[in-house]
Amino acid sequence: MDQGLAAIFAGVAGLVGTGVGGMATAYGARTGGNKMLETAHAQVRAQSSAEHGHWVREQRRQACTEIIDTYGIFMLALNRVTDNVWVSVPPTDSDLEAVTVDARNFHLAAERLALWGPDELVALVPPIRAAVEGLHSLAFASCDVVATANPVVIDDHYDACRVMGDSAKAARGAFMAAARRILGSP
Repeated sequence: MDQGLAAIFAGVAGLVGTGVGGMATAYGARTGGNKMLETAHAQVRAQSSAEHGHWVREQRRQACTEIIDTYGIFMLALNRVTDNVWVSVPPTDSDLEAVTVDARNFHLAAERLALWGPDELVALVPPIRAAVEGLHSLAFASCDVVATANPVVIDDHYDACRVMGDSAKAARGAFMAAARRILGSP
């Protein structure tokens, strides 16, 4: 009976050992699984953050491009007006309307950048906006200037447009340089 009892104890010990081993294995698997989930969550968060940052950067790049594009279109429309003034031809209604629409489009583009930032670029837009507004006003004053038929008045007006245009170009250049630096353009 001692051998029978020893066999029972050995069997019970084996079962207990198997149970403890199974529990340790289950605990290890659970701990490993939790660590794997934590790592996967961290990777997903990092990837999500990186993708969001890239998306915001792309929105900013598009907003900056839109500012430069709408500024250029505005300046082309304005040049049609000032070129006519230089030869004493009053601007047409369609030329003045184009200047107005293009100025409005520029201002809308500036608002889009204000939405996306960054603040450093947004702060560089007001001088360009002021120049666009000033040039817009000068374009509408062109009708009265040409009507004077006074070459001195026409020359002074043309010079005012040139000076304001130079101011706008300088502000645009500062904006473009900052945009390249901040957005990492080559």
